[in-house]
Amino acid sequence: MAEAEVPQRSPDGLAALDIFYDDFNDIHFFVEDEDQENLYEVVLRRLFPDLQVARVFPLGGKQAVLNRCTQSPQQAPKRPSVFIVDKDFDDLLGCQKTHPFLFYLDRFCIENYFLEPDAVVEVVIESLPKLKRANVYASLGFPEKVSELAESMRPLFQLFFAVQYFNLGLKNCKLATEVFCQQSHLWMIDNLAVDRYSKQISQAALASPHAEELKEPLANAKISALQSLDCHRVVSGKHVCALLFRYVKSKYNVGTITLESFLFRLAKNASLSSLSSFA
Repeated sequence: MAEAEVPQRSPDGLAALDIFYDDFNDIHFFVEDEDQENLYEVVLRRLFPDLQVARVFPLGGKQAVLNRCTQSPQQAPKRPSVFIVDKDFDDLLGCQKTHPFLFYLDRFCIENYFLEPDAVVEVVIESLPKLKRANVYASLGFPEKVSELAESMRPLFQLFFAVQYFNLGLKNCKLATEVFCQQSHLWMIDNLAVDRYSKQISQAALASPHAEELKEPLANAKISALQSLDCHRVVSGKHVCALLFRYVKSKYNVGTITLESFLFRLAKNASLSSLSSFA
């Protein structure tokens, strides 16, 4: 069956799904996207091994989670509910919401917590079990390589932030990573592509009150301030994982593994120690 033909739950259907799991969940966890449901189930079961979590409930986007969180239930729920959303740029844009049961991730998105060299090595070993971990670790240039790939995306995400901060209406964080990568090395950022995007920002700013201050977007004080922040606060881990995935495949024949499978395996193999304060 083609993807377009697969039945999809309506927003109301997604929002009402939890009532069928009152007897199977100790806590109802609500998250953003449907394609993150299995990922979050793995993470939350590992973070809370003493809790029964039969199912996590995606609501189809951040706004849907925020709406559900702030709605007053008609009656007291049988199970407590926790609402988890990606941080994205919300803290830097000053638009984070406050609610006792609403939790923002401390990093840009959930994938930022999977960027552990040991977890990546385990994914390689799962496909090529005869290899030695120490050799894989060294050949991939870990741990420095992970930080290098993340930092390579910082200027691009500073530009994405500029688009959102100045409300310029350009596509930003949802653009595919390969748009900004070297075609022969899809794990390496193409600085010319980033420069073209910067020029698009300057052009879009001509129709706004910010034309002068965005002649050179990365030189703008608001944008350059992101240079000193922790990379995990500024750069999407999902995008970094995409670079890391292509880099690993350039080094090792790990078969027909997809990016989604790579992320799922990282979630299973990562220590998740960076999520301890969040938990």
